[in-house]
Amino acid sequence: MQVKQEGPRVVRETINDPEWTWPTRDNQWGEGAFLASLEARNVPGEVIERKLGLYRSGIMLDVTDQNYVCRFLDIPKTGMSRFAPDVLWRCWDELRRLEGEYSAGRWHLVHRDDTLDEDKQRICFMYPTNHRTVPEVIFVEIYDIINKLLGAPDIQGAKLPVELRRRGYSCLRTTSSAFDATRKRTLKEAGLRTEEHTNMVGIYLDIDPWTNPQDPEDVILASRRELERRMTVAEARYANPRGKPPNHRIRVHWVFPSEAQTAEEVFKEAWIYNMAFEEILERGKVFGFPVLLDGCCVVDILRTENRGKMENVSVADVGHCSWEDFLSKVKPAFPDKDNPGTYVGF
Repeated sequence: MQVKQEGPRVVRETINDPEWTWPTRDNQWGEGAFLASLEARNVPGEVIERKLGLYRSGIMLDVTDQNYVCRFLDIPKTGMSRFAPDVLWRCWDELRRLEGEYSAGRWHLVHRDDTLDEDKQRICFMYPTNHRTVPEVIFVEIYDIINKLLGAPDIQGAKLPVELRRRGYSCLRTTSSAFDATRKRTLKEAGLRTEEHTNMVGIYLDIDPWTNPQDPEDVILASRRELERRMTVAEARYANPRGKPPNHRIRVHWVFPSEAQTAEEVFKEAWIYNMAFEEILERGKVFGFPVLLDGCCVVDILRTENRGKMENVSVADVGHCSWEDFLSKVKPAFPDKDNPGTYVGF
């Protein structure tokens, strides 16, 4: 692989895919379990082939039909390490070092559970990709992510984690990240779904049976009602429903990346995403299901017939320049579990 660079900007990428023999890392899941998980979700064969190749090469990726991968870089700690720009520049330097090792035929892919030196910090990049080769997934993608993050107007003074929600990119420290085993156990014990290989969480909502699944406004409003019920009614708790939806209810699946430490926080994030969908619909933007909001939140109706083509929407479609702009204007208020029917702000 050859990457010609000029400062912090990739000018041109040329991918040459040599016949490397990649070592197989002993990940937490065996290859059989990984393959079985993909097949159980009816992931298309060509996607399984691509994911399995990356998995055998030591790339950490999700086990759904989504295309997220995680890549880890160990960089030096400094006095400026709390600020995102310093972290991103040091990640850039680490990529350059790894690129040299790759060219020489010797390098090591850091895994999230590898021993971390005391003077280092482990940074995770999570992002969607359709690339098939390790060089493309690591070098081309992460260089591009760093470029875009450094070019963001509000990056100066920002702290980790940082996200480009429209593209589904995120950069975070793993020491306090969503990969923490205690956090995953807490969410699972609350009955939520968490992915083993990424920080994706899943919520299943059984919405009213009279909802028209072909009407996005009807589905989003019904999801809001069910979210509020699950957030305020004691016996509902937060746990995902099990088995077949009762009383002909319609099951809707929400999945998004999250660093939330509790089920309550996860539901608050879902509430914000729901508010964004509501505003998009109010402004006249029509969509079907499955739908992807700003590259990170997928909403789909679980049904027996074939899934439709993924549609994409964004808060930018309704005049917001960023998610920060959206949140500053809508000022989210959440259902108060102690006083059902009332709402409290951040």
